[in-house]
Amino acid sequence: MTQDEVAANLRRNAAYRTRHPERRWETILKSRHGIDGQVYSFQLVAQFYACAICLVPFTNTTNSSRPNIDHDHNCCKGTKKSCGKCFRGLLCGNCNRLLGLAFDNPKILENAREYLINGAFYSKL
Repeated sequence: MTQDEVAANLRRNAAYRTRHPERRWETILKSRHGIDGQVYSFQLVAQFYACAICLVPFTNTTNSSRPNIDHDHNCCKGTKKSCGKCFRGLLCGNCNRLLGLAFDNPKILENAREYLINGAFYSKL
């Protein structure tokens, strides 16, 4: 294949993705997260279009600022993809980072909660 043919294919693919963003999203859901658009849409409705943790409504669910798809990272260790069985819910970017920074460890999050409530003098030691 010549460079011109490769460039033409890239332009055609980009134009297709622009015309059919929902198909691209469906492909991403299935290949990266192991779920389909129906599961994603059902979860959005079940969560009342809001983050599962902070309950702040999602302002945009149709482009690059879509809700983050949360899953149990212990399920699919060593891969950059989720199997779909460990799908937990939809989160805003801040809450998704919160879980990531806490290494999905409930104990760290419980300790952070106690610290927020009781201040720096609180200790379980």
